[in-house]
Amino acid sequence: MKVIKKIIQYAVVFIIGLMILNVIAEIFRSMAMGVEGIVRIDEERLWNYFYISLLSILFGILIEWKRVLKILKGDINFNWLIIPTVIFLIISLTPHTYTFRLVGIASYRHTPLGVFFAPMQYTHILIMIGILTGVMLVRSFKNET
Repeated sequence: MKVIKKIIQYAVVFIIGLMILNVIAEIFRSMAMGVEGIVRIDEERLWNYFYISLLSILFGILIEWKRVLKILKGDINFNWLIIPTVIFLIISLTPHTYTFRLVGIASYRHTPLGVFFAPMQYTHILIMIGILTGVMLVRSFKNET
């Protein structure tokens, strides 16, 4: 009976993760560039980036699903990891188009802080930061001892 319960738990987590990935893919598909290759930056597109960021954070939280269950049962311990988590949360929720507005097209060679800003110009990097943020968020609420 315990084996069946574990299989069901893992299957549910797998299905939820697959659903999150499919929603992200569908948002990307809906934002595909037109034939002319010009990317429009409008309110709808910014909201789509925001949704993608939230979904990537949710995917990171899903990776730590066992700890989430312990947190939901009331076993919460805050730790210092919350500080970098908040910084990563701000970075991951900031659309990459705002990075263009703040620093222009950042390059590793042309700006002193290019090492920090150049990667943030790519949506895929922001998705990876979002997943990391989700994992760190769960770990900042629960220490595994």
